[in-house]
Amino acid sequence: LPGDDVEAEGIVDVVAGQPVLTVSRIALLGRVAPPAPVDVPLESMLSFPGNIRYFGLLVHVEGQINEVSDTTSGGQVLIGPPTRSLKLFFPSAYGKSGSGDPQVGWMASATGVGLQFCPRPPYNKFVEVLVHDPADITTEKVAWLPMSVPPVGLGAGLFVVLLVSLFVWNRDRRLRKQRERL
Repeated sequence: LPGDDVEAEGIVDVVAGQPVLTVSRIALLGRVAPPAPVDVPLESMLSFPGNIRYFGLLVHVEGQINEVSDTTSGGQVLIGPPTRSLKLFFPSAYGKSGSGDPQVGWMASATGVGLQFCPRPPYNKFVEVLVHDPADITTEKVAWLPMSVPPVGLGAGLFVVLLVSLFVWNRDRRLRKQRERL
């Protein structure tokens, strides 16, 4: 559990490019305060080799959802650009997606352990965040209008649409009158 102080013995191995410890003995030494998650920008989590510093740490990430799916190992929510996504992965024992049934286009944030699962060399892609429970993934609907559009730009766009509509209406009216005269 988070905050458990443990001592482990075993053999160091490599699985999918990651060093792992095949544990032969584990002992609970006590309890300490669990570590606070590190807020990591999505781009930092996706940029190799800078993202290596976050592997094995408790991280908090957020981004726009581009896929929600299930695998034989568990559920996953992909956030970020479709060409370079960060996987929020939760084991199949939970059998359900995060809170609120996330949809593509929504914003998601999650806290979990940063890691990499890349089964083939050169082991420089497939970064993910292992989430303890699907409820640890919070989602929020995104407004249909991007907040990056300033009010002046919105007003100018509306003005152009009205101006073009007025021009088309006036042209249609003149052509109708011309046909009536003939």
